[in-house]
Amino acid sequence: RVRTTDNGDGNLFFEKQFSIRVVNVTEQTNQAPTDITQEGDSVLENSPVGIWIGRFTTTDTDQSDTHTYTLVAGVGDTDNGSFTLQADSLLAAVAFDFEMKNNYTIRVRTTDNGDGNLFFEKQFNIKVVDVTELTNQAPTDISLSKVSISEAAVIGSLVGRFSSSDPDHADSHSYSFVSGSGDTDNASFTITGDSLLTAVILDYETKNSFSIKVQTSDDGEGNLSFEKSFSVVVLDEDETGISNPEVATLKIYPNPFQDKVRVDYKLLDNASVKIEVFNILGVRILELVNRKQAVGVYSYNIMSSDLDGSSIYYLRFTVDGNTTVKKLVPAK
Repeated sequence: RVRTTDNGDGNLFFEKQFSIRVVNVTEQTNQAPTDITQEGDSVLENSPVGIWIGRFTTTDTDQSDTHTYTLVAGVGDTDNGSFTLQADSLLAAVAFDFEMKNNYTIRVRTTDNGDGNLFFEKQFNIKVVDVTELTNQAPTDISLSKVSISEAAVIGSLVGRFSSSDPDHADSHSYSFVSGSGDTDNASFTITGDSLLTAVILDYETKNSFSIKVQTSDDGEGNLSFEKSFSVVVLDEDETGISNPEVATLKIYPNPFQDKVRVDYKLLDNASVKIEVFNILGVRILELVNRKQAVGVYSYNIMSSDLDGSSIYYLRFTVDGNTTVKKLVPAK
């Protein structure tokens, strides 16, 4: 009941009763969302792309509504491109560096599934956490100084040296072979310290590329690790080439051979000479010479009947510690 009173003489008035009707909102077809909240608003620097950062939830009068989330243009959208959304989850689209930038802003829209697909938008801040606050970080990469080697290399020859990339610059690292994609030829090599060494006799014509999988482990808390596959390429060599001309010259012919192969060499000074023949498995099957020899020219024949039927042989010619390995190829 309401009274109206005028300001004239006597302040006369009139009264009347009114009814107020409350309308049930469920009679409306749909109400827009009214808020978005975020669980998780920080990410560690150097985290991998795709790492989960947080999850969004929506406040909506229509409690049965479901919601989809999108990054949209508008106030606060500066860093939308650094993130992605997967359902209600916020993921990293880049690797963050605290020293370069430590605070990001995004603008998110929640859209309901009711009539008209009504929506609500809101700005959020994402903080990047400096990983120097942590005790140890995992290595991020492995490099190999050289990835090729001559087929003339003897067992135990150095292929290259490993090094690691690690946010913890003071960490030292150990290297080992591991199983997994790319480990096909692990057994053809050994690792000593940071050095990759051959463990078999190499032959370009038989196999000219080897695949290995290596793990680097740091000495920090938890001994964190990183794995990587490498391809090692075998380089072809002249099968009748010359050894160190300052020590001696060497010629092998014919090569490929049938009944026999001739080995000629000339010593330029008195020297200790050792000539050995190995099969493809690295087993020594002949020793032609192992003694001190004077300056001069020498010749030896290797008869095919003295060999063991291997598809490839290797002649190791050593003069005063200078070693040359040459491949011997039986004719087919």
